[in-house]
Amino acid sequence: MDRALALVGILRRPGPVLRQACVEAAQRPAHRCAPDHPARRAPRIRRGVLGRAPALPHRSNAEGPDGPGGTRMRIAHVGVEIVPAENGAFVGGLVKNVATVSAAQVRYGHDVHVVTSDVRGRFTEDQPTPYGRVHRVPTTGTYGSAVFAATFLARAGRTVRRLHRAFPFDLIHVHSAYASLGAIRYTLGRLGIPMVFSLYSPNFRARPGHDCNGSRALGRRRIARRALRAFDRTIVPSENLRSRVVELGIPDETVSQILPALDPALLGSLPTREEARRRLRLPERAPVVLFVGNYSPWKGVESLLHAMADIRTSNPDAILVTAWGEPYEWDGNRRDDVLGLIHRLGLDSAVRQVGIVPDVETLLRAADLLVSPFECTCKVLDYPLSILEAMACERPVISTNVGGIPELLDGGERGILVEPRDRTALVRAIRAILEDPSRAQAIGRSGARWVRDRAGPESVLASVMSVYGEVGA
Repeated sequence: MDRALALVGILRRPGPVLRQACVEAAQRPAHRCAPDHPARRAPRIRRGVLGRAPALPHRSNAEGPDGPGGTRMRIAHVGVEIVPAENGAFVGGLVKNVATVSAAQVRYGHDVHVVTSDVRGRFTEDQPTPYGRVHRVPTTGTYGSAVFAATFLARAGRTVRRLHRAFPFDLIHVHSAYASLGAIRYTLGRLGIPMVFSLYSPNFRARPGHDCNGSRALGRRRIARRALRAFDRTIVPSENLRSRVVELGIPDETVSQILPALDPALLGSLPTREEARRRLRLPERAPVVLFVGNYSPWKGVESLLHAMADIRTSNPDAILVTAWGEPYEWDGNRRDDVLGLIHRLGLDSAVRQVGIVPDVETLLRAADLLVSPFECTCKVLDYPLSILEAMACERPVISTNVGGIPELLDGGERGILVEPRDRTALVRAIRAILEDPSRAQAIGRSGARWVRDRAGPESVLASVMSVYGEVGA
């Protein structure tokens, strides 16, 4: 299929800049290099099924491709903004998961490359990092816009083809919250290697944005089906999303459920509640509610702010700690609206804004509970990573009955579920946790037991490498 038509069909009625990006992609065929090119004569990395990650040896990338316990793979991870914020923290569940999994692959001796946009210029080209070598993809337009998406699709495909010609990859792994990013498969051309797509949310939109129940559902489903069918395997975080992908018409045997990976710091020695509060200079006895996220409407922060205003009538010392912020400006940033609501509700002294933090485990251990009042999971992990992190830190979670969250919280056994935008139920749930410490402790321990067995980086890496082996890498 012509690449220009693929991009136009997926991004719908492009403007002049977007159309030019599509034409640019179409004019650069993904041909193999000439027979006498040095890359043709370079030895290809030997492929092999690696099995479970713990069986692989720890080796540095300076060693050769072959070693005891398995064969090293050359892997390309492709996604948008897989880069840290200014303070080194990774922001967002997708970005954290890719960084954690790729770092684990590097530790086990694989040759990992990350092809990503970098709107703030954090990296130079081909820069080594703990999670692989980062290759910047130049983009046009504001982050999150249709123009940005189109130029990323065209130029990321070109970058991967260039790297593959120099020294062939064994597998390409694309990551996105949007099924439509699967269009990159058409810009990659026929590379003759396995390709895996990780879909993080049930978002089948044609364009970036917040629209879970729009009027063009049928068209979006067709676009998503075409994009996902182009890959050898689709990885999803939840059973909810797995069933939705299968309903699209993707063969059941080509869809795998793998949880997002937790940062190893969350599984080690954690600070006590008292120690964490001293670090953050929080009152020792005050009730502390934690919100981790950004200002996006689907995060439900307005509902939480209204609930905190009610909570403060009976608990005037209650504090809301917010670990929020954006690592970059993007279409739809609502920071001023949210800060204005805080002021109108009289919560200026009750809200402690800590911004983007590198050590979320300290925040979680200092809090009494995490509240994640999602309105939908159409642009976040269907198993939100912030909830998994809170569970790992033995903190009770209050969230909403949307997406994969009910199965993650086991219908309320590992947390409390309320309906989205139900402020009365949210207030009742917060009070129930704050007024019953024994129940809060029981919920926290139940969640920790479940998540630590399933979402550790070693366990997740084993599942990912198993999928790679099944598709023939």
